[in-house]
Amino acid sequence: MAITAKEIAPLVIKARDGSQRTFITDEKVEDKAIPPLPEAKLTERKICISEEDGAPLNYGIDTNGNVKMKITLPAMSYKWYVLRKPSEES
Repeated sequence: MAITAKEIAPLVIKARDGSQRTFITDEKVEDKAIPPLPEAKLTERKICISEEDGAPLNYGIDTNGNVKMKITLPAMSYKWYVLRKPSEES
């Protein structure tokens, strides 16, 4: 027979600092709205990114701190990227 939340509530967990929290009967925490970011514009700032051990390429950074680049990630695989200060010759 399965035990339901009502049968074991309230489940009180005591933290190391002595505070207690009732996890099952606590009210839901409301999600906070994410404020919209301003429209991004390309800046003069650059960053050098290389995929795995490949050739590094310089990318522009926008005003929100983002870089636009294409990434292809096959199923059941991984890749890593190395970020550096941009070099003058790239």
